[in-house]
Amino acid sequence: MTGGSQPFRTPPTSQPTPTPVNAPPSTNRKYRANLKIASLNMKGRTSQLTGAGPISKWSAISKTMREKKIGLLALQETHLSEQLADQATTLCQRRLTIINAPHPLNPSSSAGVAFVINKELMKAKNMVTHILIPGRAIFISFKWHPNATFSAINIYAPNFWNKLKEKWEALRLPNPDLLLGDFNLMEDPLDRAPARYENENAITALRECRQSLGVRDSWRLQSPTEHAFTFTTHGHIMSRIDRIYAKEDLEESLSEWSHKSSGIPTDHKMISVRLAPITSPIIGKDRWSWPLGLLHDKELNKYINVKGIQLCSDMNNQPQNDRASNPQTLWQAFKDDIKKEATRAARKQIPKITQCIIALKKDLSRAWQTESLDTSPPTRTNAVLIEREIEHLEAKKFRRAYTRSQALWHLKGEKINKYWTKINNPRKPRDIIHCLLDPQTGRCESKCGFGSE
Repeated sequence: MTGGSQPFRTPPTSQPTPTPVNAPPSTNRKYRANLKIASLNMKGRTSQLTGAGPISKWSAISKTMREKKIGLLALQETHLSEQLADQATTLCQRRLTIINAPHPLNPSSSAGVAFVINKELMKAKNMVTHILIPGRAIFISFKWHPNATFSAINIYAPNFWNKLKEKWEALRLPNPDLLLGDFNLMEDPLDRAPARYENENAITALRECRQSLGVRDSWRLQSPTEHAFTFTTHGHIMSRIDRIYAKEDLEESLSEWSHKSSGIPTDHKMISVRLAPITSPIIGKDRWSWPLGLLHDKELNKYINVKGIQLCSDMNNQPQNDRASNPQTLWQAFKDDIKKEATRAARKQIPKITQCIIALKKDLSRAWQTESLDTSPPTRTNAVLIEREIEHLEAKKFRRAYTRSQALWHLKGEKINKYWTKINNPRKPRDIIHCLLDPQTGRCESKCGFGSE
């Protein structure tokens, strides 16, 4: 996709020569004018819910990044050694690029951070990485548009803010656009239920480090009284230890903040935000299209047939030279009518598990904003129970999708057919149509009727 963009910063010429990372080959593919960035503590590389294997969670990560259209994902507690990272790269090489920073002593059982790039949505050029603290902090910088340079630091539960600050100053790196990850402490008492202040020395060290990096808690500044939690203990203590800090001059380009379950087996929620340069085109909702599954809906087809017969009758009995009612207006009214009926029918086809998850998320949002959340243990228990049910349903939904995909692969994966061709061809994002030019009037139109011309 195309769209104008401006550089977020210009790297200083005094920056030392870093270690480059191999970029994907150059193609003519067009990419998005915006970038969805997310962070997740994945709690290890494997889970019984995702099947056997030393890197079983990575199939869930690939599926989640594809479905949620995440361009850049910061992972913590990855437990990836170099050998396991190579296996994950081989598994996801068609879609993902993995930049791993393992723990130096226990890479397969402790700590570990990584950046994951979705090659279908983003093309990272001139990529640069620095492992600031092995297994705990990693820096990445790249060009994702001809005029836009992006940089970020991925953090996992550090106790070394002074060390990170000293390392940053020694490398003479520019201030990052984002500082994100699992911080394991809260600056604001509102980020914890029941609310309380953290250790003052730890908070001071974190605050001094982020101030030297030039970032701040943008979501909290935009939502000064709102609750949002990403981690819950067994004692029903909720906290927002996973956060995204941003540069002040970048805040106008950030939107769609989210703290939600990801479907990946972990005890943390995924946090995400969308980055779009101010000069990029404004993209609204997609144009409605007829769901293919409704073509075999008997009740809907019966309704359309009845309305179609009535339309033909009305057109045949239409008086001539009637400006208020004519075949064109009748035809438009018929299309609007069957569209509304198709929309209602499509809602009925939404899986019950998805409907339940949507309803529970609304209940959870209301529970988080309850005034008695800090003082009432039953209120917190109710919120935790809703969270657990959402996590259970998300895991159940993933297992169903995983089982279906595995069955489809065993059935058609080794044969030359449409399925085999589709999964082996790269998926190209659609180009943006900014407007349509009316050849008669010469004016640009962004909205027009369908099928009426």
